[in-house]
Amino acid sequence: MSKVTYNWQHKVEEMEKKERHFVLVHGACHGAWSWYKVATLLKSAGHKVTALDLAASGIHPKQARELRSLSDYLEPLMEFMASLPADERVILVGHSFGGACISVAMEKFPEKVSVEKRQGRVLSRRSSDRHNLDLLPRHRIVALARLNRFRNQGRREAGFSMSHTTDNTRWRRWRRRRGILCWFMEPVMEHGIFRKLDFPMDSQFTFDQGPNNPPTTMLFGSNLMASKLYQLSPPEDLALAVSLVRPCRLYGHGALLLKEPELTKEKYGSVRRVYIVCDQDSAINEDLQRWMIEKNPTDEVKVITGSDHMVMFSKPKELCSCLEEIVEKYS
Repeated sequence: MSKVTYNWQHKVEEMEKKERHFVLVHGACHGAWSWYKVATLLKSAGHKVTALDLAASGIHPKQARELRSLSDYLEPLMEFMASLPADERVILVGHSFGGACISVAMEKFPEKVSVEKRQGRVLSRRSSDRHNLDLLPRHRIVALARLNRFRNQGRREAGFSMSHTTDNTRWRRWRRRRGILCWFMEPVMEHGIFRKLDFPMDSQFTFDQGPNNPPTTMLFGSNLMASKLYQLSPPEDLALAVSLVRPCRLYGHGALLLKEPELTKEKYGSVRRVYIVCDQDSAINEDLQRWMIEKNPTDEVKVITGSDHMVMFSKPKELCSCLEEIVEKYS
């Protein structure tokens, strides 16, 4: 009778080698809940997953109006990164505005990031090394005053008169609606591509600092979500999202947003970066995504065919396969 032995230590080492730690960061108005499909698939594949609620998002106890800067919003992510053991490296995954958030984490904790992946993301701030990190101009949410240079052109496009008449009240309201997405995407606006962005439709805004100042919070409307964000996602996921989205803070002045360090070649630039294009994204279309990639080159660009803006809902299996391929190649 032959004796069969099994090297359990080798098996454990093999499993530990395979396991990776994914840190999932949501986009504006969403929360950790938006990753429930992807988190389940990654865990089933043997990986460790941490899906975070940024401040005033998901089940985080703070309210959007309590946030005074981007630092406040990012506090849960920064605290988590600081708590990681010195020898642990994670894979940062940022969706949409979450891409800008993980860029700050890369700058502060480059030694703790194995590879960074973004899809449909808002691009980050300019590095001091423009030759190696040709990022977009400084990302910030702009005050209405910053939109004045587009005033005359905007008036013509909107059909308002150029004189200071009673049209001004209607013009201010229209400009607020038109400009809201540009506050998220100032670099796009500055390059003339802002015309490709759609109106925020039925999104809701609050003006806690008065009607003549920029809005302080925004909440995606159900029609906007159905037609621009979730148009290819299962209807039950859209219904879930409509019930769970929360207002996100809008920072009326760049000084409030930019309490974070510049992105540098030595830190941010030392992390391998991959961008995943969502080719059916109606919020940030593929041409716009390609333009952003051109301005902020990554180590690799991958495409998920048939994915809307919420790729974690419309193509969760494809996204997980893509993540595992990236990790296998770069980790």
